Amino acid sequence: MRQTFLQYFAKQILCTLLGFLLIISGLSAQAQTAEDQVQRSYIAFYGRPADAAGLVFWSDQLDSVNGDLAEILDDFSNSQEFLDRYGSLSDEDLISSLYQQLFNRDPDAEGLSFYAGELQSGARTLDSIALDVLNGALNSDLAIIDNKQAAAVYFTEEVTASSFVYSGDTAAEEAKAMLSSIGADTTDFSSLVDTFFATYDTAETNGSTNGVLCDYNDSTFNTQDSLTYTSESEWTCTETTRELVANGIPDHDVGTFPNQNNPNTITEQSVSASYTLEPTETTSTTVLGGPSGETGFVLNGVKIDAGTAGSCDDSGDSCSLIGNSGSWSIEALGQSSFNFGTDDNNAHVQPGGSYHYHGMPEGFITKQGGNSSTMTLIGWAADGFPIYARYGYSIAGDASSELKSITGSYQLISDVSDSRPSATTYPLGTFSQDWEYVEGSGDLDECNGRVGVTPEFPGGIYHYYATDSYPYLQRCVRGAVETNGTMPPPPQ
Repeated sequence: MRQTFLQYFAKQILCTLLGFLLIISGLSAQAQTAEDQVQRSYIAFYGRPADAAGLVFWSDQLDSVNGDLAEILDDFSNSQEFLDRYGSLSDEDLISSLYQQLFNRDPDAEGLSFYAGELQSGARTLDSIALDVLNGALNSDLAIIDNKQAAAVYFTEEVTASSFVYSGDTAAEEAKAMLSSIGADTTDFSSLVDTFFATYDTAETNGSTNGVLCDYNDSTFNTQDSLTYTSESEWTCTETTRELVANGIPDHDVGTFPNQNNPNTITEQSVSASYTLEPTETTSTTVLGGPSGETGFVLNGVKIDAGTAGSCDDSGDSCSLIGNSGSWSIEALGQSSFNFGTDDNNAHVQPGGSYHYHGMPEGFITKQGGNSSTMTLIGWAADGFPIYARYGYSIAGDASSELKSITGSYQLISDVSDSRPSATTYPLGTFSQDWEYVEGSGDLDECNGRVGVTPEFPGGIYHYYATDSYPYLQRCVRGAVETNGTMPPPPQ
C-alpha cells in the first residue's frame, strides 16, 4: 500500500506541476508542441533529457490523445526507471526529490513540513499544493525549467545526429548530472552539452568483451560435392585474450570449387588467432588484408579478406586477377567486368586452398538464424571488437529503436582521374580507387563500424558490420592492433 500511494502521489503532483508549468510559461498545452511536453515530462519524472526513440514514441502517443498529458503520465509513473527512483521514498524525500529535479533546490524546511502534513491529513489537495509551489517560484525556478528544456532538446538532437550511446544507467546518470548543473542564469547550454559529449567516459563503449561467446565450439560435417571436410572451430577466452583454433572449413553450403573462374580447391588450413578482450577504439585506422593479415574471422573460423590481388595498369589493356602489379585494384564484388568465381556466400578459394569471405557470409548468417528482426554477431575483428551482419538499430545508442539495414558510407568518386582505365570499358565501381569515404552518407565510419548498443553489449561498444553496400566487409580496424607481414599468400 505504501509504494502504491507514493507512486500515485508522485504521478499526480508531477502531472499538476507540468500542467501549471505550461500555463505559467505563457503557453497553453495546445501551443506547446508534443515534443516540448514530453521533454518536460522526462525532466520532471527522470531528471534527464529524453532519448530519441522515447521522444518520438511518446510524442506520437500524446498526439493520438489530442495533447492530453495526463493520458501518458500513467505509463511514465509505472516505468521501471520511475519505480527505481521513487518507489521507496518517504513523502518528505519525494517532495524534496521533485524540487531538486525541477528547480535544483530543496524546499524550505517549514514549507516541506507544512505540505507533507497537509497532504497526509487530507487538509490540502495536490492541485493546491502544486499551485502554491509554482506561485512561490515563478521567476528563477521557471527560468531553470525553461533552460533545462532547451538543453534537453539540444541534447536529444545531438544524440540523434551522432553515434553517441545514450543508453544504460551510466549514460542516464551522467545526463541527469549535466541537466542538474543548469541554472536560471545559464545562457550557453549548447556548450555545456557539447562539453558533456566531449568528456563523457568512453570506457563503457570500449569495455570488455569477456564473457561473450567465450565457449563457441562447432563441428559440422560436410557432404557437399565441393566439400567433404568437417568444419571445426573453437573460440575460448583467457583472462586477457580471445583465442581461435580452427581448420578454416566453412560450416554451410558452398559453391562449386574449382570452377571456371576460380581454379582452386577448398582444403583444411591451420587457423589460429589471439585477440584482446579489452579492445580500445583509437583515433586512427589500420588497413589490414592480404599480406598485412586478416581483418578478422567469422565464428566458423573462415577469414575475412575483402580485397583482392587483381589489378589493371593505367591503360586497362593489362589486367590480372592475381599478382597485384597494376595501379588499379579490382574489386571482387559489385562489378561485372571481372569474375572471381565467388559463390552465394560472397566467398571463393585462394591458391593455397583457403576459403575466405569478400562480403556478406550468407550461409553462415542463415545458420545463425539471422534475419531482419535481430542483430546477428558473426565474428571478431583483429582488434577484438565484434562484427555484426546487415542489421542494426536505426538509432545507434537506442536498443528500443527499430532495426534497419545498415549502410556503408562510401560513394563513387565524381572526379575521375585521367590515368584511370576507360570508364566505358570498366564502369565506376570496378576498382577500389573508384570509391571514397563520405562521412554521413551512410551509417558507418571508414572501417564500416560505429559505436552503439547491441544485444550482447547493451551499454554500447564500437562494432563492425557486414553490409550489402561497399565496402561489404571492413578493410581496416579502428582499435589498437599489431600488424605483420607473415600471413598466407594474398587472396585471389
